[in-house]
Amino acid sequence: MAAFANNRGGYLVFGVKDGTGEVVGLSSDKFIEYDAARLSARIHDVVQPELDWDKSVIEICGKRLGLIYVAESRLKPIVGIKDSGSIEDGAVYFRYPGETRRIRHVDLMNLIMKREQRLSATISDQVARIAQVGPYDAAILDTSAGELEVSGTTFLLARPLRDQINRLARGEYKDKDQDFELAGTIGVKGGTGAQTVIKGSVSDYDILRDFIDRVDVANPFDYIRHFLDTQTVWLPLFRFVLLYGKPIPQLVTELEKLPKLKPTSWTKLRLRLEGKRDRKRTYASPSQPLPNALAKGEALTLATDQDAIDAMRTMSSVEISTKNEAAVFQTLANALAVFDANRNVTLFAEIRYAASFVDQELYREACNNLGD
Repeated sequence: MAAFANNRGGYLVFGVKDGTGEVVGLSSDKFIEYDAARLSARIHDVVQPELDWDKSVIEICGKRLGLIYVAESRLKPIVGIKDSGSIEDGAVYFRYPGETRRIRHVDLMNLIMKREQRLSATISDQVARIAQVGPYDAAILDTSAGELEVSGTTFLLARPLRDQINRLARGEYKDKDQDFELAGTIGVKGGTGAQTVIKGSVSDYDILRDFIDRVDVANPFDYIRHFLDTQTVWLPLFRFVLLYGKPIPQLVTELEKLPKLKPTSWTKLRLRLEGKRDRKRTYASPSQPLPNALAKGEALTLATDQDAIDAMRTMSSVEISTKNEAAVFQTLANALAVFDANRNVTLFAEIRYAASFVDQELYREACNNLGD
């Protein structure tokens, strides 16, 4: 994947024989069910900068093939950051015809030269554009920090909105005639007033954040509908179903009429709604701090990524009830604060799993009673 990103991008195909390319199909559902967040965590643990990639399933001659598409990186070279398996610390891999190997010196120099040329051209174009528009009407958006400066005032863009803008800039949405709705939160840097919420589509982070904050969102159906378009099956669901207020059979009928970018996500969503797919309980030893804290009705303070990961992995071993509900949600909020500080994708996945379990325990039964 790093080699593809360092060249012009490419596809990894699962379900064909090496050498001959014979289509044999996927032998199980492992590729389909594998969590994209876990794969991202594995990738970004061994190479940097981050890769842009997507996972999908297609059918050819009645057989399913798994595809992983890796986009050409705008930040070449992608470099190994530690020794792990076939990856070496400091190594740059490149895709040559029929093989992946460490980049040749001449290709590395050419890659760096092209990056510098693009950077120079981009800066020149931006300066010319600012001169044309005028310094008071031009705006500068720092997509890494999420800061938008307009006429001397700096606005802060919440992470989900920033990510949507980055995806648009990378050209992930190819339909030029399509209209896009950006959704997120904007606030004035240093301001103390309430932030402005832009209504529209939601993201995985929005669902997790608003569940943990127990926000009574005005558009709960948009939160439920998001499950049709994401690879992630484990996000809080039932609280938003309660806010929507319609019985599950009626909700399923409404969802069936909608287009589904991720058909497998629809299958898993339906199983969850019908009570046929659960987050399973795990075992926790008596010495683990989270069960002990929650038994006292106390939230657990989390200082590091590993503290938060361990706590989230233990959450499903706890009996969730109204007695410890406040402490549970505060612990989830503490874990999300650690994620916001460090952006550890493994931690984000574990928070999703833990929040999904809490959501299931507290709200699913009430959803089953809607309409009674």
